[in-house]
Amino acid sequence: MTPAAGIEIAAAGVAAGLVNVVAGSGSLITFPLLLALGYSPVVANVSNNVGLVPASIGAAVTQRRELVGRPRQLAVLLATAAVGGCAGGVLLVFLPGSVFERVVPYLILLAAALMAARPRLAARARAAGAEDGDEPGAPAWLPVALFGAAVYSGYFGAAVGVIVLSLLAAGLTEGIHRLNVWKNAVVGLSNATAAVVFVAVSHVEWVVAGILAVSSLVGGQLGVHVGKRVPPAVLRAVVVAVGVVVAVVLLVN
Repeated sequence: MTPAAGIEIAAAGVAAGLVNVVAGSGSLITFPLLLALGYSPVVANVSNNVGLVPASIGAAVTQRRELVGRPRQLAVLLATAAVGGCAGGVLLVFLPGSVFERVVPYLILLAAALMAARPRLAARARAAGAEDGDEPGAPAWLPVALFGAAVYSGYFGAAVGVIVLSLLAAGLTEGIHRLNVWKNAVVGLSNATAAVVFVAVSHVEWVVAGILAVSSLVGGQLGVHVGKRVPPAVLRAVVVAVGVVVAVVLLVN
């Protein structure tokens, strides 16, 4: 690796860490760069996954106070993320990715639509909870949907933050900033379990992963502070816009 390439990877890692924490889809910054630098798709994807894990986990640890409340729900969602991420890692190592490549743009568009409709969906959930006299719990479909998102996260993961945040926003009534922290924990754990699979049975370009780990962690901490200052409506708009752009890019390519 040349010094120039290392600097490019580090800069992309900072940007990806920040974007992942605030809205998701940071992999769309780093993965194409690694391809452009000559790494094979699988090696680029594996090294990118391993390198970006610290950003989401670091952000979740920094904002751990937002993870309190609904402990059983959060435990179920995190367990689902761990199993799904491991399954996605196994798929990447042992199966071709043509099916995922065809389906992913439409999943992202659906996720963006869910995020755009989030205020109305949350209002309906709160109304249902008021009628029952209790705060509404997570719908039964949410762990199932998050499992699918975690599988995709372990397999490739581009824009998985958009999908996870949109699903959480559609199924839960917490504020968008708190859900963003939950998203970081879910995505971080699913990527971490996939990374365990990659380290065990695949080839990781450790220099690349190391640079991304440090730089994305820095970017993630920047994202923690930026995210607190972004109004909920603006954050929703950013997520929807990112989702649509990512889907169009994937469909064109």
